[in-house]
Amino acid sequence: MRRVSDWRSQETASEFAIHDRADLAQEFLCRNTDYAHEFAETETRIEASPTERSDLRSDMARRWGLSCPCAPDLSPLSHPAHWSPEAAPSVVILGVASLDAGPVAAALSQRTDSILADVSAGDGRHIVIGDRTRRHRLWLRQAEGLDVAAYATSAAETDRVRLGATLQFNRWLHGAGPQLLRPILAPTRYQRQRLIQLLRIADAKADGAALRDIAYVIVFPSHWPLAGAAWQGSNERRTCQRLAAEARMLIRGDYRKLLTS
Repeated sequence: MRRVSDWRSQETASEFAIHDRADLAQEFLCRNTDYAHEFAETETRIEASPTERSDLRSDMARRWGLSCPCAPDLSPLSHPAHWSPEAAPSVVILGVASLDAGPVAAALSQRTDSILADVSAGDGRHIVIGDRTRRHRLWLRQAEGLDVAAYATSAAETDRVRLGATLQFNRWLHGAGPQLLRPILAPTRYQRQRLIQLLRIADAKADGAALRDIAYVIVFPSHWPLAGAAWQGSNERRTCQRLAAEARMLIRGDYRKLLTS
């Protein structure tokens, strides 16, 4: 399972400082013990039946909202997840005649220093690209008979995130400079601080920390620690119980909400 952060350190926030919502969702997913166990079991089955590699990985990934499984012990900073376009509207869908040739492939090959992850699967290429301010997530999908590369978006209100992500990626691809839009799915400062706090709480619980330690190390570091009956009936204890429950829900499945908010 993914290593826990140094939850006692206030400096832990810097580990997640440049994560977007998709990266934060990956952090919560990789703390799910069921996911970690299924990942390990799938890799074991692949070793026994290498010819079933693609099917086994795609079946597992689909259940968790991914296009390809991500190793639970690796950080999004170095190994960002490939999210399913259905789960993550920030994934840009681009249809091309060939996955490895043509103007799009040529443009990508000229900027390989920006490509953080590139995986070929049965349904196409899944690519994560990083620039100075944001990450672009791309599903390169082969469509025979397509003369010109084409983006896929819809007019639905729920697809506004994909439209924004597509505009930003297109400007990056053609070197047109930054788009004057709020970065897609970038959390606000308050949202980031809260999600980082929830990650630290999850790691503290995984490390066997008592709720009282969590309260006065993570949530209320400047408060005078209460003890005994005062602690048992305190607002601090109730607040920490609520936050711990929220962290558990994000790990168990609510991480998907971070992909669409």
